[in-house]
Amino acid sequence: MGFRLGDTYKNIPRITTQDLKRLLPFYIVKSFYGRERRTPLMVHGYFGEGKTEIVKRICEEVADELGIKA
Repeated sequence: MGFRLGDTYKNIPRITTQDLKRLLPFYIVKSFYGRERRTPLMVHGYFGEGKTEIVKRICEEVADELGIKA
């Protein structure tokens, strides 16, 4: 039995875009202010779906709320 690349991603939790919009602000704040080990976040999808734009807008909103110039 050999290694298959798909096996690497088999146990990664999957969430919807709406879940990402709700959870990402908490993830960002936790990664900056938490003492826990920072966990990488991978946003995966097809080209042109708006992954970068969603993350950018959420980061800008979090920065505004925290009084950080983005």
